[in-house]
Amino acid sequence: MQKKEKYLFFTLLGIAFFLRFYNISQIPFTNDELSALNRLSFPTFSTMINEAVYTDGHPAGVQVFLWFYTKLFGFNQLIIKLPFLLMGFLSLPFYFFAAKNLSNTKTALFTLAFLATLQFPIFYSQTIRPYSSGQLFTAMALYFWSNYIFKKQQHKLWQISLFSLSLFLSFSNHYFNAFTVCLLFPAGFFLGFAKNKLLYCLPWIIAVLAYIPQFPIFFHQFKVGSPGWLPIPTTETLFNFFRYSFQFSTLIIFIIGALMLFNFQTNKKPLFIKKRSWVWLAIFLTPILTAYFYSIYRAPIFQDSIFIFGFFFLFLFLGDILLHPQIMSTIFISIIASITILNAYNLIFHREHYKQYYHHGYSQLVKDVNYFNQDKNITTHIFGFEPYFFKYYQKELSANHISKLHFHRDDFFADSAKNIENIIRNFHNFQEEQIIIANAFEIPDWIISTMENHYPFSIRSLHFGSEVYLFSKSQINPLNKNWIDTKKHSAPSVHLILNEDNVPQKLTEIIIQQPSNSSNIDHSKYLLTHKMNVQDLLKLLPKDEFFHAKLEASCTIAFKESNTIKIWPEKVKLICSVTDELNNNVYFMHQQFEQNSTNPSFNAGIILNFNHLKLPKKGSIAIFIENELEQKLSIPNKINIKLKQGNRNIYSLTNDF
Repeated sequence: MQKKEKYLFFTLLGIAFFLRFYNISQIPFTNDELSALNRLSFPTFSTMINEAVYTDGHPAGVQVFLWFYTKLFGFNQLIIKLPFLLMGFLSLPFYFFAAKNLSNTKTALFTLAFLATLQFPIFYSQTIRPYSSGQLFTAMALYFWSNYIFKKQQHKLWQISLFSLSLFLSFSNHYFNAFTVCLLFPAGFFLGFAKNKLLYCLPWIIAVLAYIPQFPIFFHQFKVGSPGWLPIPTTETLFNFFRYSFQFSTLIIFIIGALMLFNFQTNKKPLFIKKRSWVWLAIFLTPILTAYFYSIYRAPIFQDSIFIFGFFFLFLFLGDILLHPQIMSTIFISIIASITILNAYNLIFHREHYKQYYHHGYSQLVKDVNYFNQDKNITTHIFGFEPYFFKYYQKELSANHISKLHFHRDDFFADSAKNIENIIRNFHNFQEEQIIIANAFEIPDWIISTMENHYPFSIRSLHFGSEVYLFSKSQINPLNKNWIDTKKHSAPSVHLILNEDNVPQKLTEIIIQQPSNSSNIDHSKYLLTHKMNVQDLLKLLPKDEFFHAKLEASCTIAFKESNTIKIWPEKVKLICSVTDELNNNVYFMHQQFEQNSTNPSFNAGIILNFNHLKLPKKGSIAIFIENELEQKLSIPNKINIKLKQGNRNIYSLTNDF
């Protein structure tokens, strides 16, 4: 390498180290990581293999490592994170020298600039899952493979051993890690590098033989096929992954496009004759397309994380075709500097990586529950996942004084909370002065609406993978340790939200339509239709808030003929319909009216969560009452419709805001 290239190499490594290790003591565990730690609780190693590995969807490698590592060093968050952070970082020099062997130094630096600064490899270098270790094992396999096929020297025992070891570690780490490095095998033949076929095959044979004891795990998990919670991907899922790969940055895409156009115009030889470049692209795309079609025709396995192992090949391909071998040094340095600065800026300010990732999940959830409890031990209901997730951070954050905890699994709503009456009973008829709901994104939206009806004052903290609500019957005073304003008991309902500095602000609620005090008698089939254009609604909230907002509609009716009461539940409904610009129905929901226990009126409410659907930008939303039998109803002049602020952070780590 030239002197300038060495400076660039070490500068990029320094930036990569900083972006990965920044404030490392505050990097929390994801739910997936906590699940892995929870599966270490078995009394013996063999029990752990049978109960935690066989039932999982990954090879034994990482779980076995965690078993022995935590036995030696304990369960401190930072101590457990450290080896995975190091593995993610150490993959970079291996990737660099592999790219240098497979292409040239400029392509290697181009590749390193992206891998050092993009959110995708950074995030998956900060987790204790197979994706951090997999980056290192893939990079090692690539480096030793490139040495194996390109270095004009006799293959020595240590080279064969290290190459075999990197292949075996990849096989033991993750199935898509194994799939990616296995693609190198035919690539060597296709590119004509396997002159001595027996010697070329030897490391692969050694790695497969070493992996044989894990075959029973592999065949069992392959038979199961899917973890069971992933959706079937669409073409939009594919497109979103490629956008996420570049941090949703149109400017970076523009730079790559400009470089491609410039190279097409200045290069005398057509770019498509570089056979090796298309091999790199094929290795990048093959796992993605395999996962896509397998998910459609066999079982859903498509998720961004499994493509981290082949991510390197995208930039090896781009560097190969975009960078002219004789490109001027100043222009090349400008390109690398632009890529690095733009990616780092997007990571920190546009993607808000450290704000979103470092304040998410159960780490943030326990902090919020502790913050809302203050000096008062408020009853707290936690929904979804294992109690271990909460208790780990309760211990880690010294929040053991929180004792009135109730954990509810996913089947809670199916078994014991199917309707409002059941919810009221499960929450002790809402007799408590205050109550905390944690992990609230795991519960139906109507539960929150019901809580707000019984607790007119609330304050919420909304983050990526964490939603915590404090509901109160008395006016909330953030300055009071008990969150109660003893001077105000009859104030109108107020719902607050904590900003990033834990300062309460009023939740944005925009009234689209209010019911009047008067009512009229009507027996039409369709009543009180209110139609809203999506484009008009978009003007009411900032874009990043709008697509996470909730549209709430509610209405109260009464029947004027008593003999119709017996059939009303099935024949009168509150309807919400979303249509596109051609008036085709793209979403439809309805809710039956239920009788109020204290008076003869009937109520119905609908909540349209924009997080859960893609609104057509030129479409419309209609809210109305369907009176199928045209019964005589006493109804208000208008349906109550509100647009309420939602959780903009809920999917922020892997999706655009």
